[in-house]
Amino acid sequence: FGWIGGITALVYNLPQIYHIFKTKKTEDLSLMSWLIRIFSYVMYLIHVWIKNDTALFFTNLFVFVQVIAITILIVVHRSSCKKKKENELQIAYV
Repeated sequence: FGWIGGITALVYNLPQIYHIFKTKKTEDLSLMSWLIRIFSYVMYLIHVWIKNDTALFFTNLFVFVQVIAITILIVVHRSSCKKKKENELQIAYV
């Protein structure tokens, strides 16, 4: 059950990662929500490490990496989107 749950957790982030790469948009994602998610995975990883549950540790470690990747994409695409909007505003005023 641990492996099945962990693999399912790995799969549910893939559509979000694909969507961000495809659209380059992250405005509808909450950065605060993702930061809380990162914190929860860190706590969960510590717990499964202490409990010595190999299945949950490794699958959740990969999920943690996915969540970190999504968080980086949120920050990168939001900053590039902000710059693009600023350039559009400057062009509109000229």
